[in-house]
Amino acid sequence: MRPDLMKLSHNDPSSGHMAVNRCVERLQQHYYWPGMASEVQLWIAECEMCNRRKSPVSSRKSPMKSIKVGHPMELWVMDILGPLPLTARGNQYILVMSDHFTKWVEAVPLANQRVDTVAKAFVDEVVTRHGVPRKF
Repeated sequence: MRPDLMKLSHNDPSSGHMAVNRCVERLQQHYYWPGMASEVQLWIAECEMCNRRKSPVSSRKSPMKSIKVGHPMELWVMDILGPLPLTARGNQYILVMSDHFTKWVEAVPLANQRVDTVAKAFVDEVVTRHGVPRKF
């Protein structure tokens, strides 16, 4: 049962392969067992997807900067969730778009992650209803 719980808490597409602390916090909302944190740490250390995505440690990182916007619909930010299980309509991804000022969120199902598919979804769902943003 523990491996199933850790798999749901860490490996499930909606979980986002969280780090140890976040994964343990999520599990502790509903479950407890002695040594939970150690088991979760080992589970995550052996996660193939996490290990594939780890980038080499770089000593030259740029500092993060805040993005300042002064008006609604000035800047939209996007991310893609997936791959998820294939739907009856052939969709496997979700494009999540957010207005940086108001935090308004739009979510659109996508069949793929190709740039033309993402651009069409952005134009169809955001530009046609809210206008062209000042920044992308």
